[in-house]
Amino acid sequence: ASWTCGPRKYAFAKDSLEIKEEMNQESRSVGTLDKEGVCYILKEEEDGWLYVESGKVRGFVKADTVTTGEDAQKILEKYQKKAKEKAEKEKKTYTGIEGTAPVAKELGALSGKQSFFCI
Repeated sequence: ASWTCGPRKYAFAKDSLEIKEEMNQESRSVGTLDKEGVCYILKEEEDGWLYVESGKVRGFVKADTVTTGEDAQKILEKYQKKAKEKAEKEKKTYTGIEGTAPVAKELGALSGKQSFFCI
């Protein structure tokens, strides 16, 4: 499959949550995401699950544990404003909200997987 760099679909954790290895609450947690942490929706699965990527973590979250759509847009704008101000202050180029919004922390050894996204 060829992956294109389309517009990212942002989602933000409503509360701290665990990112699961499979579409099953009993499955292994591969990462944790703090409240208002950001993840990108890679795919909307059935049964109310989303396949997401955050930081170096990729896995599944229940759709009702994250804020999406217009509400996510509002949180995103808040972070973008903060990130732009920070970049200006540090005289750096604005590169996105990665350093401002919390991203998932890895659980276990999952590093080394390549990201599908153009960074």
